[in-house]
Amino acid sequence: SKAARLWPQEGTKPLGATVLHGDAHQWNHLFRKQAIDSMPADPNDLMLIDWQFTGAGHCAWEVHYMLMLSHEFQSVECDIGLLQFYHTQLIAQIVRLNGENNQEGDGADVDYPFEQFYEDYCVTILDTIAQDAITFTKFLGVDDVDKMMDDEKRRELMLLGMVCRDRNFQRAMAHVMQRPAMREALIGSNVEQDLEESIS
Repeated sequence: SKAARLWPQEGTKPLGATVLHGDAHQWNHLFRKQAIDSMPADPNDLMLIDWQFTGAGHCAWEVHYMLMLSHEFQSVECDIGLLQFYHTQLIAQIVRLNGENNQEGDGADVDYPFEQFYEDYCVTILDTIAQDAITFTKFLGVDDVDKMMDDEKRRELMLLGMVCRDRNFQRAMAHVMQRPAMREALIGSNVEQDLEESIS
């Protein structure tokens, strides 16, 4: 499957593999808007906090997670602009680190074109929808949801989850379903017919 290429297999390093923060949403970002000791104010100086989920993974997952939790969907063009900026920075950092470590022969990830990254990003959108469907149909019953809604903190998380789900569906429709080339590449051109056949 398309999603399988984003998961590291034993002894392999998938294209786009990197170190992930693991929980990179807007509430874990701090900006230095005021001077601290000898450091002047610099709103572009970003600090990430809350590193307990750090590990290896695919860069597309982190970007998708960040956008899903922290950025309302506006348009495909807006998302692509953000994705292109991230991809440019990612490649620049890989080149810089390879140069510092004198790893001329270890630059495979530098050959990671934006088109491939964008497709990987779209795969994460669809995979997240599948994960949500499994979670809410297999592991969460009505009683579980009622208990969460009775607890203030869990209710907030549940409502945030619903917001993220809606953002994810908007992005799935715009980036995949309404773009014939991406739709065919990721889910095939006969998806409606296949779905109807599986139901009947």
